[in-house]
Amino acid sequence: MGVLNTVALAALCAALAISQALAGDGGEMSDMRAVLTVDGVPGDPEYGEYLVQECTACHVADGAGGVPPIDGIAPGYFRLAMIEYADGTRENAVMVSVARSLGDEELAALAAWFATQQEKQD
Repeated sequence: MGVLNTVALAALCAALAISQALAGDGGEMSDMRAVLTVDGVPGDPEYGEYLVQECTACHVADGAGGVPPIDGIAPGYFRLAMIEYADGTRENAVMVSVARSLGDEELAALAAWFATQQEKQD
């Protein structure tokens, strides 16, 4: 097996492990669990606020250009979507690249930031 195939297989296994670790009883991602790394460390919402600036370059509030808005996205849905982009379940070349570039710490931080935004809306 070539090095690239080994790396791709490792990435897929990691994505599957993360999705299993975050899944709730119904197979959906728990918002409370989504803000944690696989090791159980809480994501840093301030770091997430910094990272989300890249996201909002395309994901504007009104969904312009056919790119859906992410304001108010549930942390669990966000994590599940990123896992599905990373493992190829969801297809979008840009999002696949983004999802595969984010590590567990970044995903937890972004989810934690989305959670703080939901708290403000409630």
